[in-house]
Order: sequence, then structure tokens, then C-alpha cells
Amino acid sequence: MTLRQSIGVIMGANVSTTITAFIIGLKISDYALPIIAIGTFLIFFLKNKKANNIGQVFFGFGALFYGLNLMGEGLKPLRDLEIFMELTV
Repeated sequence: MTLRQSIGVIMGANVSTTITAFIIGLKISDYALPIIAIGTFLIFFLKNKKANNIGQVFFGFGALFYGLNLMGEGLKPLRDLEIFMELTV
């Protein structure tokens, strides 16, 4: 790989790291349901293929963040159990 080719890889890694930190700091799980609603609207009510694909992306990311939120909320009671703390450490 030449230097010119590796610059794209390095820049992509830097940008994706910044975006990941931004998403974690934003608490995007609060916006998961509106993102799912936007994706559903784009999928079912617009007949344009590009809008449909964008709607699928929105729906997928919204479902991902909503699922992560559900798992986090569901596991909160386990934080207080001593046996669970022993098993995870």
C-alpha cells in the first residue's frame, strides 16, 4: 500500500472514531423511536427507490439503538445482585 492509499484509510479511521465518540456522548437512545418513525415513513409512503433505501438505513439504526436501550434497561436490576457481580468480575 502506498502512502497515498494509506491516507484514505487513516482519515477514515479518524472520522469513524470521532463519530463513535459523538454518538456515545449524545445519548442517541432517546431519539431512537423518532428515528424509527422517520425510517418507517420513508419506507412506506415514498415510492422513490433512493428514499426507500435511506428509510431502511434510518429504521435499522433506530432499531439498533432502541434494542441497545432495551437491553440496558432490562439488565439494570442485575447491578444490585452480588452473585452477578461475582460472575462478571
